Amino acid sequence: MTVFLLRTALKAIFSEEYVFTPGQPGYETLNKSYSSATESDFKPACVFCPRDTTDVSRFLSIVKPFTDREEIRFAVRSGGQQTTHACANLDNGITVDLNLLQGIELQDGIVRIWAGERWGRVYDFLASQGLAVTGPLSTESGIGGVVLGGMSSFPLSFFLSFNHDDND
Repeated sequence: MTVFLLRTALKAIFSEEYVFTPGQPGYETLNKSYSSATESDFKPACVFCPRDTTDVSRFLSIVKPFTDREEIRFAVRSGGQQTTHACANLDNGITVDLNLLQGIELQDGIVRIWAGERWGRVYDFLASQGLAVTGPLSTESGIGGVVLGGMSSFPLSFFLSFNHDDND
């Protein structure tokens, strides 16, 4: 019951444009776009698509009292490539889809990549700057899942930005 009241509150706070519930066309589209059929089989109570880090922070503040009491659960989806059971989607909880959080910036030798970005766009951006990074073969893989666990056999240093100096 709590999750259904919470999803109503999320729609009021963030607007229906960013909170999808069963029966809405956007809900089905998002829920069927996982690479893993197992993840697509789950039916979350809603899918929340934050627009920026402020939305993420507000969402976490809103759900924290409920997660602390174990009244609701939520999963986080970046690209939807993860095959780990229930890590990016779950039944009767809230799925947080990071797809709208996209952007890649290079400033002072540091590359910043937003959590909803895809590796293909990262590769293209870095190549245009004369840089490269080790990552997955799939250009559609999301940053979040790969960095946090999808390629856990690679050292984290592979995912950090590299300094490039033509004078070396």
